Amino acid sequence: MKIEILVAIIAAGPPTLAAGLAFLAASREVDRKLGPPDSPPLSALIAALEERIERRMDRLESKVDSLIDGQATVRERLARLEGEATGRSGSAA
Repeated sequence: MKIEILVAIIAAGPPTLAAGLAFLAASREVDRKLGPPDSPPLSALIAALEERIERRMDRLESKVDSLIDGQATVRERLARLEGEATGRSGSAA
């Protein structure tokens, strides 16, 4: 009976050791993914990212507004040119 218990303990050793090492490796990997201990907290990083996105959206919005203004100018000019062309052909006829 003592031999069977000894064999069972010896047989259970390597898988238990492997599971323990896997746990330690996984916990170290999580620490590496989170960054160094002196890094800023995740909430600060998210806030900075939101601020950058907001600035970019503001710039994009101003560019779209500029394009809309340019489009309005082109439409007005086109309407004026069409009006002049229509006026000329109407007066010539």
